[in-house]
Amino acid sequence: MKEDENPFASPLSSPALPVHDAPVTFPRRALLGSLLVMLPWPMLGIAACMGLSLFEKSSEAIFMFGSITMIFLLPLAFVVTSEWIYGTLIGIVWLLVLFLPLWLGKRALRPRFHVQTVLVCQSLFSAMQAGLGFLMILGKQC
Repeated sequence: MKEDENPFASPLSSPALPVHDAPVTFPRRALLGSLLVMLPWPMLGIAACMGLSLFEKSSEAIFMFGSITMIFLLPLAFVVTSEWIYGTLIGIVWLLVLFLPLWLGKRALRPRFHVQTVLVCQSLFSAMQAGLGFLMILGKQC
């Protein structure tokens, strides 16, 4: 046995293991992952509303993409009278969340904030938007 070897050293204390504080960057394919985790929720909400014949007009589908955002943009609704401008702003917020991995890809993040965490948060954000949108349209019918 060599003098510099420690017989009581565990494999976790080995110097050959990677350092856990190394920065992690987002791969470009994370954008496709974002789309795959965010898009099913609004599409499921739109399909449910169409299946139950809840839509009075097609512009109500934007509720599935931005109902929570709509709550924060309510003061703007007093100034803007166009449904299209309001819907466009809601869609822009959804797209900004979709492109979040590209923005984060330019920055080095710590490993505890992995790509998977961002994708789960994006999926939850999209599910909450679609869920509240479905409840808003359902509540309008009652």
